[in-house]
Amino acid sequence: MFDVCGQRKFPIERNIANCIWGYKPIVGSSSMSAEMKPIKAKEGKQRSYYNVKFDNKDRTIDAELATSLVLQYLYYLFLRNEDINFTTYPFTLSKVLSTPRQVVIAIPEYYTKSNVRGLEVALSLANLGQASFLRESVAVALDYGYCKAENREFPAQGRTILFCDMGSHCTTVTIVQFFNVASRRAADA
Repeated sequence: MFDVCGQRKFPIERNIANCIWGYKPIVGSSSMSAEMKPIKAKEGKQRSYYNVKFDNKDRTIDAELATSLVLQYLYYLFLRNEDINFTTYPFTLSKVLSTPRQVVIAIPEYYTKSNVRGLEVALSLANLGQASFLRESVAVALDYGYCKAENREFPAQGRTILFCDMGSHCTTVTIVQFFNVASRRAADA
């Protein structure tokens, strides 16, 4: 049982491996973990469902709804107004969402279009609007380059940097040329 808004427990953004990332492989797909398959086959269900506690209620929800609750909560944590506290969440979420903001989500390299559609469903369920999706390799390069260029740390002729992510699903190599004024993506494989 996941306590989605368990601020009094281990914070969700620090315990994210047990929350949103646990749903990553199945969001937008009909996959389920090996231990869930026998249970769901017995119950005659095609999709994975999770038992979560939200708004002091025990609920059984699918991966997209679980992800939408986690996204809503993280959105609340990062964009909350000072007059909204944990006790009044989620009742005041509409106040937090009243000012639309651009959402950018980094997705893993192994995500398919189906997984991205699942995240779009989760965003829609959470009323968070449209999002831009970046591959994690590009997001890492952008983060690195933006911070360095802002402080003018690159030499005049620029610097070419190779980012290598040796993940459990695939290895990704991204080569980026950085300059203090601009950057351009040289290669991604």
